[in-house]
Amino acid sequence: MDSRIVAPHITSTTQEPPTLTDSAPAISINRESTYDGMRFTVPTASDSPIRNLHGLLCTFLDCAFPQLRADHADLDQSHVQHCSFDTCSVTELSAVRAQYGESLFTGCRIGAFDAMDASWTSIIVENCRIGYLNLRAATWRDVAFRDCIIDDFDAADARLTRVAFPGTAIGRLSTRHARLEHVDLRGAQLRQVEGVEHLCGVTMDAAQVADLAQAFAENLGIRVD
Repeated sequence: MDSRIVAPHITSTTQEPPTLTDSAPAISINRESTYDGMRFTVPTASDSPIRNLHGLLCTFLDCAFPQLRADHADLDQSHVQHCSFDTCSVTELSAVRAQYGESLFTGCRIGAFDAMDASWTSIIVENCRIGYLNLRAATWRDVAFRDCIIDDFDAADARLTRVAFPGTAIGRLSTRHARLEHVDLRGAQLRQVEGVEHLCGVTMDAAQVADLAQAFAENLGIRVD
C-alpha cells in the first residue's frame, strides 16, 4: 500500500463480539433508555418482523442484535458503542444524528438507511446489502465497507476521514460538497459518481479513473470528440 494513503484505524474491539450478560426481546426496547450488555432476541423465522422498533435517544453499550427483523427501526439520536448487528433485515433504518463507535455490521440487508448528520467512528460494515444509504452532513472516521453492495450512496456535505470500500459495489455515489480525507475507493466497483469536483482526498486506481474520464472531462469543460 502506498505510504501516503492512510487506511482506516479499526480498533481490535470493533472486531470482537461484545460480552453479553442478559437478553431481552427487541420489541421491548423503549425510547430514551439505556441498555448495557444485552442480547436482543427476535421473533422466530415463522413470525412477522417487528413493525416498529422504538430506540429514539437510546444508549446501547456492548449489545448484540442477532438476526433482527423489522419493518422500521428508529435509532435517531441514539448512542451505540461496541455493538454488533448480525444478519439483520430492516426495511427502513433511521439513525439521524446518532453516534456509533467500535461497532460491527455483518450480513445485514437494509432497504433505506438514513444516517444523516450522524457520527461514526471505528465501524466495520461487512457483506451487507443496502438499497439507499443517506450520509448527508455525516461525520465518519475510520470506517470500512468490505464486500458490500450499496445501490445508492449519498455522501453530499459529509465529512469522511479514513474510509475504505474493498470489494464493495456502489451503484451511485454522490460526493457533492463533501470533505474527504484518505478515502480509499480502490477495489470498489463504481457505476456512477456525482460531484467529481469534490473528490479531492480520494484514492482511485487507474481503471476507475478511466471509467470516470467522461465525468471528469465534463466537469472541466473538456469536449471529447
